[in-house]
Amino acid sequence: MLVVERRRAAKLDLVPGQESATLPRPVVDQSLIVIAWVTLNTTGIEAIAMEGANALPSVTRNDKRIRSLEVWRDQIEPRINTIASDITALKKGMAGKGLAMMAVFARWSTTSAI
Repeated sequence: MLVVERRRAAKLDLVPGQESATLPRPVVDQSLIVIAWVTLNTTGIEAIAMEGANALPSVTRNDKRIRSLEVWRDQIEPRINTIASDITALKKGMAGKGLAMMAVFARWSTTSAI
């Protein structure tokens, strides 16, 4: 029998700030991610404010975006393959013509110089 245990854990760290009426936010080290700002007073927690900039996008929204990208890819992939094969065919068709046009231009320019 396999026992599975789920846990949600977070490491909390205090970053002391200045005592002030406006309470400026403390400087946070680059190696840390701010999840919420907790304001303490002498009796305990005064306020908790979530840091929206570090919130992860919802899984449902990501699923919708991924599905729409997959639909777009399925629609566009055949068109891109057709364009790639058309370019290859044009390249093969133009393989010998570039030199012929250069030879005609070279011949014309030498005859006009006389």
